[in-house]
Parts: sequence; structure tokens; C-alpha cells
Amino acid sequence: MTAERDEARRAPAETPAILVVDDEPGIIRMLQVTLQRRGFGVLTATSGREALEVVGREPVDLVLLDIMMPGLDGLEVTRALKARSGGERIPVIILTAKDTVRDKVAGLEVGADDYMTKPFNGEELVARIRVQLRLAAMDRAMRRQNRELASRNAVAVAVGRSLNVGEILGATLEQMAEVEGVGAGGILVWEPERGVLALAVERGLPAPLRAAWHEQPLGSSPWATVFREPGAGLLEELAAAPDPALRAAGGEAYGNHACVALTAKGRTLGLMHLLSRPAQRFGAEDMRFFAAIGQQVGMALENAHLYHHTEQQVSQMRALYEVSSSITSTLDLQEVLRALIERLLDLLKVDRCVVTLSDVTGTAGEVVMGYDGSKPMPWIHGIQITLDRHPEVRRALETKKALVIPEALQEPLLGAVRTLLVPLQIRSMLVIPLLTKDKALGVIALSSLREARHFTPGDVEFCQILANQAAIAIENSRLFAETKRLASTDELTGLFNHRQFYLLLGQEVRRALRYGRQLSLILLDIDYFKAYNDRHGHLAGDEALRQIARVLKTKSRDVDMVARYGGEEFTIILPETELSQAAVQAERLRVAVETHRFGLAAEGYLTVSLGAATLLEGMDRPEQLVHRADQALYEAKAGGRNRVCLAPARAEAPEAS
Repeated sequence: MTAERDEARRAPAETPAILVVDDEPGIIRMLQVTLQRRGFGVLTATSGREALEVVGREPVDLVLLDIMMPGLDGLEVTRALKARSGGERIPVIILTAKDTVRDKVAGLEVGADDYMTKPFNGEELVARIRVQLRLAAMDRAMRRQNRELASRNAVAVAVGRSLNVGEILGATLEQMAEVEGVGAGGILVWEPERGVLALAVERGLPAPLRAAWHEQPLGSSPWATVFREPGAGLLEELAAAPDPALRAAGGEAYGNHACVALTAKGRTLGLMHLLSRPAQRFGAEDMRFFAAIGQQVGMALENAHLYHHTEQQVSQMRALYEVSSSITSTLDLQEVLRALIERLLDLLKVDRCVVTLSDVTGTAGEVVMGYDGSKPMPWIHGIQITLDRHPEVRRALETKKALVIPEALQEPLLGAVRTLLVPLQIRSMLVIPLLTKDKALGVIALSSLREARHFTPGDVEFCQILANQAAIAIENSRLFAETKRLASTDELTGLFNHRQFYLLLGQEVRRALRYGRQLSLILLDIDYFKAYNDRHGHLAGDEALRQIARVLKTKSRDVDMVARYGGEEFTIILPETELSQAAVQAERLRVAVETHRFGLAAEGYLTVSLGAATLLEGMDRPEQLVHRADQALYEAKAGGRNRVCLAPARAEAPEAS
């Protein structure tokens, strides 16, 4: 890198600098006048050692060197110059009175580029100087091109190893740090969904620049022109930079500042900032090289974005397929919602995902399934909420549109509940309505904790598609539950129907026999119900059936199963209940019906007859227990009605099969 710095320092200026080295002042004076008349700058030295000192501190484009000098002679100086510059080209023309072939060969062998004998012709000397300067310029250009090609190749190899944006940018900046003159750098990536340039990678940037370039809206950026006009570049002195952070960096720590766009297909994907080393400056050639690197990296970024987009689409299609498969393969809503939440957590990289269904009033809801990564036991369900404490849920339900909240603590909608959000550390939210037939059943709410999460339009669209799938699953589950309820429920009273009664009784009989438990049954019939119907009409009769069903349900235990057996008959299954306890319950039900007012001005009372039986040893079928309860009921009705009769606690004879 020392040789490259020397070359950059010796880059030809508008006035080439010629170093004249001779121990005769008269010759130095003559050459100085001759060269200055031709527009050259002239530096002088009267000894070989002084010549090396001048080259060490001043930019020199060519050396005119006498061979015969005290101390270090011209051959030794030439050898030292070539060794000092590491083979880089500072042309050396030897001027000497020695004109033998041997002397010329000796000078050329140590590295001299040309040889002239004294006395010499001034015009010829100038012509030879210009030839050597052109050759040196060509040599410098060639070496520069080789270095740039090597750098571009190194960048291409580095960025070609990955399709990850972070790795591409990191490899780019690492390679640029090896380029001559680059002292520090950073790459800002354009984030269109937020409208900001964000610092993605940096190398050697001072803390003020890192802070200033962390995120910048394009509108206020001093590099807006570079961004908006692909191919444009910015080269400025730090002291005059419009960016105050750059000015603060100063010219002592760095030289000047270059900004180039990372472009692909006419679009700008980001900006690359480079600061030159102290006492060095980027020039036009550097900017052309940086622009080429910008295009190279821009294409790599474009490929990475396309790959990421394709990969994301594949993941989203897979998620849609998995959720759709869950919907078609099961009617278990919890299973479907769990699969949905797992897909959303994986694809959107959020910390929290909750599915909430609203109630019919629109003032409350239930978290039917959710995942909260901040909790030791993250899966949650069955939590009741009020929408007053969740205005984001209410808004999504009312508008039937997705709601994106980039910064929860700054969102006016959440102002009234901000104190609730702080301990939860919620930063960003996305709330998607669950829509079916233009009706909002609830929402899917996604949250990012501690760090902001910027949801893109693509994220919103994908989540809405999944939400629609979830809404179908919820609707199907509700329809299935309703169908199942209707299949097992008496439509008039809401109690279990005759078919469901036998299914339940069969289960309880098997359980009682397996575990040696008690099981009793009450069979109930409304007294004189036909006369009641004839007197008050069938509508009043239906209402009486509904009210008796409510009385029986209200006065029974939670474990008891109340069913409408048929017509005006009802039945109650009593698990873990012996006959004496069943008798007490039957009497409680009889009194409750007898004292119930059925809402008529006259004769507004009804009574019931009840028969109770218990499962006896040797009975293994539900019909046997029903038969014994029915016999007890017949006895109650025959004995005058409005009473309770019990089947014998022990069978007098084996039951018929």
C-alpha cells in the first residue's frame, strides 16, 4: 500500500514537477530556465542524498540526473529511486558527459529510462521529457486499471458468495476498505415502506456519523440528488459538506467524501459513502471506479431481493396450503388456529400473535387462541377481553380493514391505553379483521415486542389472505357446532333430545359398571298436559314445555343431564347418585314445578309425576334402567299424580332381555 500512496501522491498535476539533480550550479540554472519556459515546475538538488530527500517529501514526476556527483553518484541514486518506489514509474533521464556505450548500458541497467550526453540540445531534452511523462502516465493508468479490475473482481467474488443482503453489503465494504485512499465507509439501504435510508453496514465511521446516518428520510438527505438520479455521484470536501455530521468529522481525520448510488435496472437501492484517508483526496477517476462498484453491488442486491421475494412467496404459498389443508382435514378450530399462528410467527418474525373473536354486542371478545413469546408458557386461550381496552381491535372490527401501527407508543388511537402497553413492551402492531360474507368475526393481532417491526403492504396482503382462510375455518366450526347441537338438542326446549339421551345414558351406564359407581335416573311426565293444551292452546302448551325445561335445568346439578324424552315427558340422568339421593332430587323438582307460575290469569299452575330408579347389579343396558324408572313413573301417575315414586332398590326378578 506504500507504493500506491506514493503513486497517488505523484499523480501528474497540470504543471509536471521535474527534479534536476547536478552538483554544478550553472547547469542547474540553465536547465531550470529551459524547463520553466516550457511550462514545467522545477525542483533542484545538488547531491544524490538531497535528491532522495526531495523525492521523499515532494511530488516529483520526472528526475534529470547527473551521473558524476560526490557522495552518491547518479547510478546509486537511480537504483535507490527505483527501489524506493517499489517499481512504480518515476521516469529518470541521466545527463552526463560520459558517452561511452558502457556508461549508457550501466545507467539503463540500474533503471534509468533515458540517457543524454552533455552538451545536449534543449528542444531534444524537452521532447524526451514529454515522451517519458506520457509513458509514465500510461503506466499509472494501466496500473490503476489493473488495481480497479482486481478490486471489482474481489467485490464480485465476495458478493457472489451470498444472496443475503447483509452479507453482500458487509463483503462490499470490506473490499472497499482495501482500496487505495479509502479511510472509512458506510452503506445506507433504501427502505421504501418507511421512506428512509437506513445504515446497514459501516467500517471505521466515527460515532457521530453512525448516529446521524442511522436513519434518514430521503427528503431531508443532502444526497437526494444522488439517490434520485441513478448514476450520479457526489464528491465534496468535508469542511464544505452540507451534512453537519460530515463537517464535524473534519479534514484532519479524513480527506474528502464520496457518495455513489447502488443501482440496478434504473432503480436506486442504496447509497455508498466513502471517506478518504487524511491528506488524500478522491478524484474523478476514483468516482468513476466507485460508480462501477455501485452498479455491481446494486445488481447483486437486486438479485438478493428477487431471491428473497421468491423465497417469501414460496413460504407464503406453503403456509396457505398448510392452513387450507388444516381447514379441509379437520373441524377442530383449535388445531386450525394453532397451525395458522405458527405459520404467521415463522414468516413475519413477530413475538406475539392472537386470534380474538368478538361477541354479538361488539363490546367484548374472547382470545380463542394465541401465542405470546414473552411468557414462560406462551400458548394462551379462553381469555375474555373488553374492547374498551383494545381500541385497535375495535377499529379493525368497525372498519373491516387492516390496521398497521409502526410505533404503538406514538399512535393516537392507543393514547388512552398507553400505560397498559408500556409494561408489555409492545412496539409495533398489525391487526387484521377476520372477514366472512362482509362480516367481521374478530381479528388476528400481531405484535412486535421491544423492537419496531415495519409491516409492508405485502405482509398485510398475505395476512389478510390467511385471515380470510381462518374466518372460513371459524365459520365452518360454528356451523358444525350448531349442526351438532341441533342433532343432539330438542328444538323446542333446548334440552338433549331422545337420541342424545340414550347416547349419554349408555356412556354413563358403561362408566358406572367399569368403575363401580352409582347411577340413577328420573323420568318425569306433566300431569293432564293434553287438557292444558286443549284449554289454553298449543302455543301455551309449547311455552309451558319450555318453562318446565328451564325449571328442570335450573334446579338440577351441573353434572346432571336433562333431556326431553318425548311429548310431555322429560328425563334426568344423575351420575354418582344413589336412589335415596335421587328421591330427594325428584321431590325438589316436583315442588319447583308445582310452585312455578306459568303466566296465565287463571289455572296457571301445572304439576308433574316422577319415577326414579337406580342401576342395579346385573343390569348392563340403558333400556333396563329406563324401564325401571318408567315403571315407577306409572306407579306415581296411577297413585294420583303430582308425586314421586321409586323403583325398588333391589330387583324382584331378573329383567327380561
